[in-house]
Amino acid sequence: MLDAASTGGDDHGAITRALAAHGEVRLVGTFDLDRPIALRSGQVLRGDCPEHTVLRFRGLGSGISADLGGISGRSIGVQPAEFGSSVLALDQANGSIAAGELVVLGAFGREPLTIEVAGRPSSTVLALSGPLPRSVGDDEALTVLSNEPVRNVGVARHDD
Repeated sequence: MLDAASTGGDDHGAITRALAAHGEVRLVGTFDLDRPIALRSGQVLRGDCPEHTVLRFRGLGSGISADLGGISGRSIGVQPAEFGSSVLALDQANGSIAAGELVVLGAFGREPLTIEVAGRPSSTVLALSGPLPRSVGDDEALTVLSNEPVRNVGVARHDD
């Protein structure tokens, strides 16, 4: 159990540390939070009821989130492609991208695109699940989305 009176004024830090240590944390009191709480797999926040547990979020983008999948750190260069194309050529052979995976295509100053790979005609070509909604420049690169979704997270009422 984490009591708001015991956090020393660092409510976010106390909740984050308790989640990391125990996975499931029962909260009692009013917690003032200035940034989001990001839940990882297996983490659950439990409160008694609205009269005994209050999470007050202040500021833009604050709240509770669970990332649906991380982004790997490796970028893969691509060849330019025209608007409406259903294939994308890679700068070099790459066998690590499989059909069904999501990739993010982008470059500085361009709107990123999330694309599903439909197939692999060759080690240097990706078949896309749909047409490209914009042209692709030679300065763009792919980043592969991980297939590690967050699981078993929640915010719930505590039941003894």
